Amino acid sequence: MIKTLKVLIFFIFALCMNIQGIASDDIGIIINGKQMYSDVPPQIIDGRTMVPMRAVFEALDANIYWDNATRTVTADKNGNTIKMTIGENEFYKNNDPLSLDVPAQIIDGRTLVPVRAVSESLDCKVSWNNDTRTVIIEYGEQQTHEYHFRNEKYLNEHFQKHGSEFDYSSAAEYEAAAGRVINDSRALHKVEKEDGDDVYYIKETNEFVVLSVDGYIRTYFKPSGGIKYFEKQ
Repeated sequence: MIKTLKVLIFFIFALCMNIQGIASDDIGIIINGKQMYSDVPPQIIDGRTMVPMRAVFEALDANIYWDNATRTVTADKNGNTIKMTIGENEFYKNNDPLSLDVPAQIIDGRTLVPVRAVSESLDCKVSWNNDTRTVIIEYGEQQTHEYHFRNEKYLNEHFQKHGSEFDYSSAAEYEAAAGRVINDSRALHKVEKEDGDDVYYIKETNEFVVLSVDGYIRTYFKPSGGIKYFEKQ
């Protein structure tokens, strides 16, 4: 009985460690600066990053169709048509055949496709951040916007409080830098749980910006907790 109990405890411990290992290896996707979430996470298969096709293509504003009879998925965007059949090492862009190192496949009921080959075929720019294990996809003309604090008094208060964390000589430079964080494609983005403000964080430079629901910069600083501070928002 005691031996059986020990075996059971060891099995549960090993299972928990295995689950923890899977979670720590999760791969993220950022599309035009916005974090994308899917019920099936991206996976690396045979050295290629595979992503859920519908979730990614809908985020890219592409129309997507599934033919159950032929097990073929089709995506249309900006006059380009992509067709990919499950299990085949070839796909078609506007009827022109292109090769795949890893074919599309169904995992947990979702069609996973190699992200770089498919996204680049739709004229998207694809990059990989090895530090954060994140796929970064950019498409279209990246529009930038100017952002400001609500008023000069509020700007000066935050510059006096956090300006020493940066190498800016004036409140105007501090404000402009906060706007650049918001426009930066590397910035992670989420909505605060309490008041609905947008928060932006660049891990590489440890810069954190809060943007109010009406479009004004609330604050800009370097959090001592780094990425964990962003994740708690």
